[in-house]
Amino acid sequence: MSEAPSEQELDSLLSDWSAQDHLTDLTQNTGIARVTLPSLLAIHPDKFDRDSAYESLATLWGVRLSLDESQIEICDAVRAVELECLPGRGDWSSIERFNRPGVLVLSVGAKSIRLVLQSIEDDVVTVRLSGTSYEMERSEIDQYWNGQYMVFWKPPPVDSEQLVPGKRGAAVIWLRQRLDLALRELGSDGLGDINNPEYNQALFNGVRAFQRGIGLESDGIAGRDTLMVLSTYLEKDAVPSL
Repeated sequence: MSEAPSEQELDSLLSDWSAQDHLTDLTQNTGIARVTLPSLLAIHPDKFDRDSAYESLATLWGVRLSLDESQIEICDAVRAVELECLPGRGDWSSIERFNRPGVLVLSVGAKSIRLVLQSIEDDVVTVRLSGTSYEMERSEIDQYWNGQYMVFWKPPPVDSEQLVPGKRGAAVIWLRQRLDLALRELGSDGLGDINNPEYNQALFNGVRAFQRGIGLESDGIAGRDTLMVLSTYLEKDAVPSL
């Protein structure tokens, strides 16, 4: 991440921006305003807080979070609408691997602000703020992003946070079916034997192959990150994606 402007420098930048000018700076292909972070701060100075960001992210899932003055934990509110939180720290490849909209934590001077990442197209990202979408260069985000993010996901019908060799049951069948499809999409021959309820050596090897293919640690254990990516393969039209 390149060095971000100090609060004094940002104040100086903001004084030079006209919100109306940048709202009308539309891209030819999408009709969405192409902006910078200082211009967004000028347009929506009070919409970068925690609750606003996560409420906006929830709307992309078609749900509404119940956040109130009691300072409820975000992930408790997310579980109440049958989703789960996945916090992380990484880079663009981390976000793209999960293929979910998320909240990015940006550092502006001494302040941390939150911005919803809605989609990615080459070097341009679409962010969402106060119900409106804006386009921004990735390089613009890079000046402020500290690598921290949060995404939501729909948990699969498994009875634990990870599936391990030796486990048996319906959850293992779910894993086999998703994994078979995922491996085929990655160009392999697939897993086969998709109704076998046992987490055997063949399944262990298949999980490792999938993890290597998507850049996760290849430990052969279907943990939270692996399950999240797998859950997208038969639900591509049912969940929001980047």
